[in-house]
Amino acid sequence: MRGHLRVSSLVFITTCLVLISAMSTRAQCPLNRPFYGDFGVVPNNPFQAEKVITSNARTPPDTPEQEARVESIARDGQGRVRIERVTGEYEIQTGSEAGSRVRQHIVSICDPVANTITQIDTLNKSAKILRPRELPVTNTNRREKSVCAYTLRTINTPNMQTEDLGHRIIDGVDAAGIRRTRQPGEISPSRQKIGPTIDEIWCSDELGAVVLTTHENSNGHLKSEVTLSNLQRQEPDPALFRIPADYTVSESIPDPKPGHLVPVPSNGP
Repeated sequence: MRGHLRVSSLVFITTCLVLISAMSTRAQCPLNRPFYGDFGVVPNNPFQAEKVITSNARTPPDTPEQEARVESIARDGQGRVRIERVTGEYEIQTGSEAGSRVRQHIVSICDPVANTITQIDTLNKSAKILRPRELPVTNTNRREKSVCAYTLRTINTPNMQTEDLGHRIIDGVDAAGIRRTRQPGEISPSRQKIGPTIDEIWCSDELGAVVLTTHENSNGHLKSEVTLSNLQRQEPDPALFRIPADYTVSESIPDPKPGHLVPVPSNGP
């Protein structure tokens, strides 16, 4: 790495440990479910897009809105899904480039052909290949459910209701939507009562991806939106799915968490 780095206090940073932990828990996606996050792991439907995330979370009232966070998304003809995030900005402390800043990108690639998830760290020039443990999968309905069928499933409980919003065109693709309204649980008399939270999710079976989600509580204190934009229905550059030749590569099989090894019954949900 060039010189010593420190985190810039002027930009956001998400810890890599949290990201790696989250990715490890999802390392079974090519084995158990044909989707990775909000994107179907399906062949012959390539695309590239940007995932734009805006939120007023953790922003005090007297400070400006947080800058939108943008992730790069790509899926190739083999069904491999690639997600690239900027996780922090650092300042080089020593050497000829002292004072300049570099950004850390974390790239996650779900490969259903190799049955692996690869994590690439551009700052440290390293890559980790995760090979999920082969757990028994007896619930074929769960395994074959598409990203839209799973994401738009109806959930009706005493505290949550699901409403069908029909279809609309978003960024040129047809999408189906739902609205979930969640009522708050019991609140002690000493706490301020908050209203219900409302989530809208729009998913396109045509694209095999969630294209828009919004989250808001009724008193307006928290609003967030995740939008898929700049959609290009074309095969991405194959180099995006390769580990650079000068990167250090390691492989591992994440240890399963206790209680996560019980097979799903064949007649389960």
